[in-house]
Amino acid sequence: MTKCHCSIAIMVNFDVILNDIGVITRLQWTQLSMLAITGLMAGMHMTAMVFLGYNQLHQCSMPIQEGITKECNITWTEEMTESSRSLKEESGKLDQCTRFTHQTIDCTFWTSGNQTLNPVFEKCDNWTYDTSLFDTTVVSEFNLVCDHKQQGRLSQAVFMTGVMLGCTAWGQISDRFGRRMATIAPMAISVGAGIVTAFTKSFLQFTIARFIIGMNIMGSLASAYVLASEIVKPTHKPWVCQSMNAMFAVGVCILTALSYFKREWRRLQLWISIPGFTLLLVSWHMIESPRWLLSQGEHRKASRIIKRFMNGKEKKDSEEIQKLHQLANSEKDGEHTVMKRDTILDIVKLPNMRKKSLIQFYIWSAASMLYYGLTMNSGEIGDNPFINLLLSALVEFPALYLSILTLQKWGRRPSLASTMICSGTVCICIMFVPKEIPWLNVTLASVGKFFVSMGFSIAWIYATELYPTTARNAGHGICNSCARLGGMTAPFVAMLDVLGFAVPYVVFGIMGVMAGILALLLPEVLGKKIPETLQEAEQFGKKRKGISL
Repeated sequence: MTKCHCSIAIMVNFDVILNDIGVITRLQWTQLSMLAITGLMAGMHMTAMVFLGYNQLHQCSMPIQEGITKECNITWTEEMTESSRSLKEESGKLDQCTRFTHQTIDCTFWTSGNQTLNPVFEKCDNWTYDTSLFDTTVVSEFNLVCDHKQQGRLSQAVFMTGVMLGCTAWGQISDRFGRRMATIAPMAISVGAGIVTAFTKSFLQFTIARFIIGMNIMGSLASAYVLASEIVKPTHKPWVCQSMNAMFAVGVCILTALSYFKREWRRLQLWISIPGFTLLLVSWHMIESPRWLLSQGEHRKASRIIKRFMNGKEKKDSEEIQKLHQLANSEKDGEHTVMKRDTILDIVKLPNMRKKSLIQFYIWSAASMLYYGLTMNSGEIGDNPFINLLLSALVEFPALYLSILTLQKWGRRPSLASTMICSGTVCICIMFVPKEIPWLNVTLASVGKFFVSMGFSIAWIYATELYPTTARNAGHGICNSCARLGGMTAPFVAMLDVLGFAVPYVVFGIMGVMAGILALLLPEVLGKKIPETLQEAEQFGKKRKGISL
């Protein structure tokens, strides 16, 4: 097959064609329904560690009890348990990571209580866990407590590293081989890795398996998101894109319900992996993006899909549709005029695209840090992790659909800036609320999640409109990778709670406010034709005064 790589603009205005089609057709609804599965799967896997890695209450196992009953030839009573508890408090040295040794056994003390005891301590090597909320978690099975406490958060950081690398790789693959393949293939890998995760025998195996899931699950969602945005007309795009984002929240709600009924982490992991098979079973019916096909010179394939979109409607073809059909009919077998494929290196070489890209990179990173910082910490605020995460997910629905109104009325730039500034400000306010008032902390965290959900979803839409068709998935993929860098950093920022309960939220807040300010430097795209080539994207918003990077 012969391909001519050209840098000329696409001759067909695809937005006009989509406008001519009008309402969303049955075929488009079918495609959007299939693509929505990626959002469900991403929502479950991205937040699964809230329950898989829940930090169960624990204490050292106390072999001293058995030693006392044997050496003192007595029966352990409830009164002796109380004496033991009092003794622990009086010593002031015992915690969840140390315990009495057998050297502390003094039969006179345990029988009369008159003997002063000078206890000797040792580090725990075994713990008992509270099973009132969960039967087992990764923490209890692999003893991720005391000296190993931070390994759970490190595992989440490794997962986010996989997401970051995967989004970059699958973004490039999507622009090179198509949106369809870059949606289905990573989903298949994610399903397989998810099932393997449920049978891992060590924490290292668990972390590696989760890393593989991370490398693929968001890559599938990002490709599906771009595909969904490219098959609907501009006025439908905010509704479609925000509905895709809403499916992520639906996935979090499903995860919460499953975790409530499946209190054992291995079973929960299996249940959140199996739904991915649904997409694989119907993947044969998924179409390629006609806009991407046009960028590859595949006019015949694009024309056939447009005819299917028209669904046999008896209406006169517009000038653009006729132009597409003419190009398809004149196309020789095996020959395609392909637009030059642009990479992220091509993007950052141009000053205006470099400025817009760097600003977006920071905004995505900050938004992700806030989003996952508030989501993953939801189990640490208040007493019920199920209710906390469910509330955290439910606030996303009004946030996402309210943002549609702001997008259509105010535009992308003011909507993004205002929501990020509001989210950051609310997070900073947490520093003024004592930890002992959990309901107020949960309320503020939920309000912060409300605004960052709006901001993050707007950033997703914004990126698909600022990057050209020839590099849309590559640019979107790099933005997604920067977001995962923020998400990867969030667990480490959460570790700052050793300095104070509110310190992580202050850091999240400052990042959010700065992102909102930087958003004001981006060009508005409301009512504008989205760029098809890198040259168009470079000129887009160039006349607007701003900074040069």
